[in-house]
Amino acid sequence: MRRNAKDRAARHARMTSEWREVWSRPKPLCGVITPSQRQMLLGTLLGDGSVLRRPGGINAYYSIAHGIKQEDYCRLKAEVLKNFVRSMPRLIEDKMGRKHKCRFSTVAHTEFTLLRAMCYPYCHERKKEVKTVSMEWLNQLDWEGIAWWYQDDGHLRVDNSNVFLHTEGFTQDEVELIARWFTDSKGIEAKARRYRQLYKGEYRYYCLVQIVDKHAIKFLEKVRPYIHQSMAYKLGDESKKEAYRLKRSEYNRKRWANITPEQREHWNEVRRQRHAANREHFNEVSRQRHAAKTESDKLRLKEYHRKWWAARTPEQRKHVNEVSRQRHAANREQRNAAVRRRRAAKRAKENTDAN
Repeated sequence: MRRNAKDRAARHARMTSEWREVWSRPKPLCGVITPSQRQMLLGTLLGDGSVLRRPGGINAYYSIAHGIKQEDYCRLKAEVLKNFVRSMPRLIEDKMGRKHKCRFSTVAHTEFTLLRAMCYPYCHERKKEVKTVSMEWLNQLDWEGIAWWYQDDGHLRVDNSNVFLHTEGFTQDEVELIARWFTDSKGIEAKARRYRQLYKGEYRYYCLVQIVDKHAIKFLEKVRPYIHQSMAYKLGDESKKEAYRLKRSEYNRKRWANITPEQREHWNEVRRQRHAANREHFNEVSRQRHAAKTESDKLRLKEYHRKWWAARTPEQRKHVNEVSRQRHAANREQRNAAVRRRRAAKRAKENTDAN
């Protein structure tokens, strides 16, 4: 007993002041999720957050991890969910002993179980619960939740002309649903941008949400009040914007002035070939998708005709067959008459040439 007491005292002495405060903190009070906490959960689940359930567990819990550079942002999330968090975010070390990640998890609670039921429906193809974007989920988001989402997975181009939400973890249909929701519900014109990336010798296709021009400025103004100080770099800066444009234009001018006419012609030819190859590739992908859609439409039409025919009475089927026979006979007579006219014209022309 005395030895255990000494070990506890030594361990407590090694703790930092922050961890001493956490150690002496009572267990989480939990309770009901507040509207602000719910917006944080809904937004970050579209980003880096996850609601998980341990094997054999009844309730789910919320978990999230960030890079070491976003430690303050991770601690802010833990503070928002403080009545569900038992310990402060901890730093995770890699194999070399370097701290590279900050992570925390909440306690298991029925609130997170209900949230998982909405955001992780069962997928019969994959035979497990999969995070899936739905209109029910999106309609519960306001600009505070969107700001949390943008801080997690948002990206602003250096010249401030485009805002991207990295949704590569979702399917193309889900990304298109998000883009339509932004356009219809929030008045922010967005589109699903599809791109390819080389991975282990083969191209993989991904899809993200893109907001451009004046709509990007409107988007940033809406989320600005909810952005944490450590993530303020995602809002951009007008002075940086102008400096970037001047620097880029000056760089291009000098680079273009220092090459010979032969090199210019070579680079123009390379650019034309690259654009032609990309155009041909995307045209081929579009043709394949159109062919697949046409085939599926044919199958649906065939299934519709089969069901329609099965629902007809014998008298109706007899009437339809009779109408079809009459129509086919009329069409056959028209084709035969056209053939006779062409043959007569050909014979008349041959007689004229012979005379």
